[in-house]
Amino acid sequence: MSHPDYSFAIKKFRELHNWKILRITKDVSLVEILDCPSKCGDFRTLAVLTGNHGARFLRVGCCGACGYVGYKDKPTKEWITKFYASTWDGSKKDVKGQERYVAELMAEKRKKYMSDSKEFVRVRMVIERFAPYLDKEKPICDIGSGFGLQLDHFKRLGFKQVFGMEASPHRAEVARRAFGLQVQNGVFEGEEVQNSLGAHGPFGLIYSNNVIEHTYAPEEILALSAALQREGDYFIASLPRFRGDPSLSTLLFFPHLNSFTQFAFQKLLLAHGYKMKDELSTSHEICVLAQKTEPAMLSSGRDFFAEALAKYERFFKFNRFKKTSVFWCARDTDVSGTLPYFGDNKFTRVGELVWAKMLRRQFAGDPPLVNGIPDLPIAGGMISFVVGPVEKRFTDAQSSPIEIQFEDDIMLTYR
Repeated sequence: MSHPDYSFAIKKFRELHNWKILRITKDVSLVEILDCPSKCGDFRTLAVLTGNHGARFLRVGCCGACGYVGYKDKPTKEWITKFYASTWDGSKKDVKGQERYVAELMAEKRKKYMSDSKEFVRVRMVIERFAPYLDKEKPICDIGSGFGLQLDHFKRLGFKQVFGMEASPHRAEVARRAFGLQVQNGVFEGEEVQNSLGAHGPFGLIYSNNVIEHTYAPEEILALSAALQREGDYFIASLPRFRGDPSLSTLLFFPHLNSFTQFAFQKLLLAHGYKMKDELSTSHEICVLAQKTEPAMLSSGRDFFAEALAKYERFFKFNRFKKTSVFWCARDTDVSGTLPYFGDNKFTRVGELVWAKMLRRQFAGDPPLVNGIPDLPIAGGMISFVVGPVEKRFTDAQSSPIEIQFEDDIMLTYR
């Protein structure tokens, strides 16, 4: 099957709205990923990011059989674990002995959690909607507990035994000191964490809120979760849905290592013995309650690769990149456009400010409700960067329809 030739160069990032730059230098070793988490056998290159004049490549793949999108080349598991424990957390603060700091931090975060914040309203509604299915006497485990706010919510709802793990030492320490929670520092897949959880299980619930898209191998998370549960136990997962996941998040936002279609995630659940029991999914988020049962298979006749490519076509409108210009978009949803580039001066900046103001107006007010919970998008501010045509491609369109070039190191983003 022939593919269109979509290529452009990112010459310079301008407005990142609290995103930061992550350079994939030659010192970062990359591991090749051969298949999607469900092992469908149809994991093809959708886009390639190139740097150092074609000397460095990082591919993004799409499974044509299930629609999963993720990196085909990514840093080692050890490198990513270190990234989450240090660089990503953004805090070097040692909280030991700082009782006032912990108390003030958690009072502020709890107040926000219990407020009408669009993000946390959704989280609370999901927990409270699915809670009646669960046995409050059985232990529960939160994968990626953060500061412990959601585990604390379960505790206040009457769950007797709550446990968690968190990759950030800073956040795990705050959760322990502020709420008295049993939150272990480490990654869920780690041997020490698994041994500790095994001593407290089996778990009536394993909970994961916006974590699976960050994990190195989602199939390993599901397999280990199944091993910690018995038939009839529950798994709750919330994660971005590829249909509504911003295109930049799946191409340039490094912490989102995985993006699932509804079908791809359901297939992954079934492969590890989890059957959907209830859901609160929206156009932007997969949110499911699954119950442990026997593994099963699922298939579809759809061409998910073509659907994914069409999503990027709609977002980028690649014919706009025939001359140097400023590409702008909402950080958290697929609204985009281009502006003339007059250089790094006030004329270019005025155009960006005008469109940023229009974005804020467009996404003002409450989002619509889907399944009784707020449906994103939240605009999240404007991202902009200078783009232009490429002099030559370093890959052909058949091996990768999309090629994004960087003059020096490949540059991803994080926050």
